[in-house]
Amino acid sequence: MHTWVDIATLTKKRVQRTRFVARKAANLFYSPEVGVEVAFVPPRLDAPRRAHVAEVTECSNSNYEVVFDFEEGPWDEQALEALVGCHCLVRRTDMDAQQRPENESSVEGMNVVDAEAGALGTALAIESYPGQDMLVVRRPDGAQLLIPFVEALVTELDFERGLIQVALPSGLIELAQGSEEGERR
Repeated sequence: MHTWVDIATLTKKRVQRTRFVARKAANLFYSPEVGVEVAFVPPRLDAPRRAHVAEVTECSNSNYEVVFDFEEGPWDEQALEALVGCHCLVRRTDMDAQQRPENESSVEGMNVVDAEAGALGTALAIESYPGQDMLVVRRPDGAQLLIPFVEALVTELDFERGLIQVALPSGLIELAQGSEEGERR
């Protein structure tokens, strides 16, 4: 399992097919290195979910251009344009420990709120599981809730406000709590 760290937001797609302008996450001094895998969140339907960094050019203290190597595809221009506005996450283990600041942006500590159920708890991490990435949430009672980290369920990530909006299907919370109670017995 891996913990992911938000390093940037894609702000613009350049004319060159796989080149984007990215704005670094606040208070983060790490820039992706060539070869590092990046996950795009929230994930978009019909668009790449992950890519490897092929080239990085720093434009200013807070912006840089990134060329991605998309393993899946081929992707049309519309699919690539859909990535504008997405956050770029890298595995914490892929970040050079000497470049990792104490106040790095991650989902840890963000409030998770469901459109119907309201406050669900506090985000602990985004972890990679064999089937897909999961948002790990600590419930007020101390139990953990795993939410599939997909666009249909995770509707908004607001790092400035420390808020993750989700839209969970009816019964998912109760199902997750029931399976956890069964494991305790």
